[in-house]
Amino acid sequence: MLNIKRYIKRLLYVPPVQCRRRNPKDVLRIPNEILISYVLDYINAGKTVTLPLNGNSMRPFLWHGRDKALLRKCGKLSVGDPVLAK
Repeated sequence: MLNIKRYIKRLLYVPPVQCRRRNPKDVLRIPNEILISYVLDYINAGKTVTLPLNGNSMRPFLWHGRDKALLRKCGKLSVGDPVLAK
């Protein structure tokens, strides 16, 4: 049986430069309720999390499959800053 914590930890790690595209069979779909809790644990530990974007709601600035979201803990928010809301 797949250890979900170990798989998510490996999934959340993205090297600085990724040269190859993932095959569709390499992708694991995880419900947001589970994934966001792990992402928040990493961010609260002072780590940075990189997630691929899914969907086209931020077009034309951010594109599905092309861009990634870099999440980190922020000290002070300003107007216009993107935020992760649970």
